[in-house]
Amino acid sequence: SQPSPMVWVTSSVRPGLARPTNRRGVTPLVTLVNLSGQYAENMVISKHVMLRGDPGSLNVEGAAVTAPELFGTVPASQIIAVSGGQVTVEGFRLNARVAGGSVSDSKWGIYGLSASNVTVDNNRLTGFDESGILFVDSSLLNIEDNYLTGLLLDGIFVSEIAVGVTINHNLVEGFNGVNGAGRYALHADGVSSLQIINNTIRGVDSAGEANAIRVDNCPGAIVQNNLIIPFA
Repeated sequence: SQPSPMVWVTSSVRPGLARPTNRRGVTPLVTLVNLSGQYAENMVISKHVMLRGDPGSLNVEGAAVTAPELFGTVPASQIIAVSGGQVTVEGFRLNARVAGGSVSDSKWGIYGLSASNVTVDNNRLTGFDESGILFVDSSLLNIEDNYLTGLLLDGIFVSEIAVGVTINHNLVEGFNGVNGAGRYALHADGVSSLQIINNTIRGVDSAGEANAIRVDNCPGAIVQNNLIIPFA
């Protein structure tokens, strides 16, 4: 069966339909509400937008079980590309399998380039060939309460002149680094004002040359209260 259509909520709200805010209390100019179902598409977000599914319970990593599920249609690409400011992606299940049965999966779940004021929270990302979440040359990022599993390179990677990044209360599980030596569940390189706090990394397989956290060229970084559980 086909999923219900996407609902657009703009500054002109239809009667009886409230404009949702994200978990940080920000109300965007345009909100896209995806209802439960499966969606096959690659999205590019370059404006002030909130993309909202079903984030589930507060302070629980990942999206709700009934959250909308997103698949890409372009192999070796990303499902969601972010290049704008004041963007929220909240409450989705992102699956690396490409619609149509392509042999090649999606490389990234969420990929940001020169983005700013971005919140990525309460999403579940599964099986990506490179990073679940990757941001390059971006600023003011809040990456919180996400659940990432079955990733082959980095879980969350932020790099290259990034400023003001908080990676908080995410769960990375079943990470083995099999696609390359020395890969990391959480990885930051070249970030100013960085916090990596309150995350859980479970099932790190050192035999697969995986590592939990790496921080390079991040002056004054705060890395604390992270729980690392080895591969059993």
